[in-house]
Amino acid sequence: MKKIRILITTDIHGSLFPHYYHNNEIAPYSLSRISTIIKKFREKEEVIVIDNGDILQGSPFSAYAAENNISPTPLASALNSLQYDYINLGNHDFNYGEEYLFDYLNKSNAFSICGNALYKGKAIGQSKIHETQGIKIAFIGVVTQYIPNWEQAQNIKNFTFIDAFDYVQTEVERLKEEADYLVVVYHGGLERDLDSNMATEVLTGENLGSKMINEIAEIDVLVTGHQHRSIAYNSEKIVVVQANYNGNELMSIELDIDKKELKGSLIEVKDFAVDQAFLKPFLALEASVQKHLDQPLGRLASGDLLIEDPLEARLNKHPLVSFSNQILFSLAKDAQLASSALFNTVPGFNEFVSLRDLVNNYIYPNSFAVIKMSGKNVRAMLEKSAEFFALDNDEIIINPEFIKPKIQLYNYDMVDGIDYTIKVSNSKGERIITCLYQGKEIADDDYFKVVMNNYRAVGGGDFSMVKESELLYEIPTDMISAVIDYFRQHPVVHINHKENIKVIK
Repeated sequence: MKKIRILITTDIHGSLFPHYYHNNEIAPYSLSRISTIIKKFREKEEVIVIDNGDILQGSPFSAYAAENNISPTPLASALNSLQYDYINLGNHDFNYGEEYLFDYLNKSNAFSICGNALYKGKAIGQSKIHETQGIKIAFIGVVTQYIPNWEQAQNIKNFTFIDAFDYVQTEVERLKEEADYLVVVYHGGLERDLDSNMATEVLTGENLGSKMINEIAEIDVLVTGHQHRSIAYNSEKIVVVQANYNGNELMSIELDIDKKELKGSLIEVKDFAVDQAFLKPFLALEASVQKHLDQPLGRLASGDLLIEDPLEARLNKHPLVSFSNQILFSLAKDAQLASSALFNTVPGFNEFVSLRDLVNNYIYPNSFAVIKMSGKNVRAMLEKSAEFFALDNDEIIINPEFIKPKIQLYNYDMVDGIDYTIKVSNSKGERIITCLYQGKEIADDDYFKVVMNNYRAVGGGDFSMVKESELLYEIPTDMISAVIDYFRQHPVVHINHKENIKVIK
């Protein structure tokens, strides 16, 4: 039987090593386990290997490499050692600026297929027809064009992004007569349910996979990413796949040439051994990372601030949130309100804080901004966050919409500087039953300076009321740098924790 197997990684987020960085315990994921799988398949069949982006950011290892401008970036070296054939880019691959991104692209042996990202008007990748065993497979690579809505301007000042759908439609039309199979590799996700076609999110254009499926009939395989979902969908018309993040899963497309059949599946990585030979070239750098992470920064006067229950930490505002907002107030001394969220996986702080604590709690290199918001828009922002909660058998739970199809716990913000009450049993849009500033109920025509991260400041998470408010100024620093500076000024930190948010049934 003649067949070809296409193996695709996505959203690796710098996870080369198989351990958790907050405690160094063994983790069931990583590129080091995927290496074992790739090598096993290569022993018995022809394999094409692709990465679908978001590889340069997301772990202490990758952050250390970027901050120290290590060249070639170890992420390129890792893919080279595994003989990747093609690479696409993800939105987080732009986080460390143009120079670091191009070091990755130029030092990678794999062919860049990311065609809708233009640098000074020229595409940084292009579609490629892969000829093998008498067939032609066209690989079309695209990244979500929504990047300018999140990324710091200086990191993409010379980039423009073509609409992903428009680019794919043009490329499919151009290549469909020449290729036997059309494979779209898209660092973006699905905005509709695959079976019902009902919208699963606000249709902003961030994710356009469903539109591609519905309107471009010639696509044979749609590889997706960005949403960190687990999808292996096979129909007579199309194969759609998406893997989780950090290398928990590997996407596999099996092409039976004789039967002209395609089948998509996901391979769980946890049961495969770590490839120590793959890791060997990176051990010295990893030792430097570990030493770097154990640098002591200071002490929390209140003792440990560990988080064990993600619902409890939000139901009763965790002191770590107060600490984050305290940092934001120190950055924007004229701000009246500060808004922060806890990321999806947040371990919290030990009493004696090290850099390891910071990188495990603040995983994204967000900068900050101060926004002028009306009282009306502040309430609307709080109402949007209040959608995070739901009732089940008269108990408050996390709204399933914040868990599936994508975990979005980071889209629940907690605001300091006001006192407010969320009543979960009320209808959406009517849950903020009190909202007081200095003891007085805020009015629609009041105005506040609100400091928040840049993702939320541009409306990320469908916070349109923030995006439409006036940007007063930006703060070009990231949270880790800000916290380090704060500890330098305050070796023992006293957290100004206030239980200012009530969540009731």
